Amino acid sequence: MPRPVLPLLVAAAVAVSVAGCGGSGDDTATGAGSHRPAAPAASATSPSAPSPSPSRTGPTLPAAADGTDIHACYDGRCEVRVRAPQRIPLSPKTGFAKLTVTSITAQGMRVDTVGTNGSTGQATVSAQGGGYAIATLNGLEIATLGVLDGVAVIRLSPAG
Repeated sequence: MPRPVLPLLVAAAVAVSVAGCGGSGDDTATGAGSHRPAAPAASATSPSAPSPSPSRTGPTLPAAADGTDIHACYDGRCEVRVRAPQRIPLSPKTGFAKLTVTSITAQGMRVDTVGTNGSTGQATVSAQGGGYAIATLNGLEIATLGVLDGVAVIRLSPAG
């Protein structure tokens, strides 16, 4: 009789592992029910692992090389994580007196600018699906590397 129990324990552990990978609450509940006979097994932690991680299993933003340090952008070269509204300090040598990320949505971000000559501009950097998009303003490339939940990872660099 011990032989049939071992395959059942293995099958229960596999069912819990597969249910944990599915990510849906119904699968996890079913996996938890199947899991009871295998409580001493290492998969006992599987039901607790999926509950805090569903928000982390979805899309994520890429890491920003300069983190949230917007002052790294002063020379017109940076990669930062921003939340709107965010004014980004730039050297007058970049041609901008002011650059502000005014809004961030799932479709991209809006940037308002004031040039050193007083001219104003706006750009919407579309990022369909939260992905990569680029706009060039006054010789400065403004790229979104990712957009998620009102936060964007952007890269500023000289055009060209």
